[in-house]
Amino acid sequence: MRPGSGLAAVGVVLVGLSGCSAAGPPSITLRTAHHSVTAPASRWCGGDGSCVSYHPAVAVLAASGRTDITIDVGSTVGKRPWIVLVEGGSASGLQRGRTLKLVAVRPGVTVEVVTVDTDGTRVLQRDRWVVKVAP
Repeated sequence: MRPGSGLAAVGVVLVGLSGCSAAGPPSITLRTAHHSVTAPASRWCGGDGSCVSYHPAVAVLAASGRTDITIDVGSTVGKRPWIVLVEGGSASGLQRGRTLKLVAVRPGVTVEVVTVDTDGTRVLQRDRWVVKVAP
């Protein structure tokens, strides 16, 4: 066995167990008229129900004053039901599809996109992305 080849094999097994591709979980994009940011997932749940937490730096979207923000979750996330939370409170109803436009979002707030599921009695937050809107 060549030196280091065991580590590569372990990495392949771990990627397979996590339910993510080697590229990792999907990111989402938030856009204003003049800026955009791609946010990595801080939590991603595979098709088998197992979830993996990540600790990326919080994405920052520049905004000068109140601004409209378009959220594009992409096709993979868009297949799951999702909601938007601003400062922890609901800012949208249940979404099914790729995009949503938030109107007149003020700088200084945190926007979260969360996919949701149910266990039959409760709504469960599953996948999660976090973006800080900054002046």
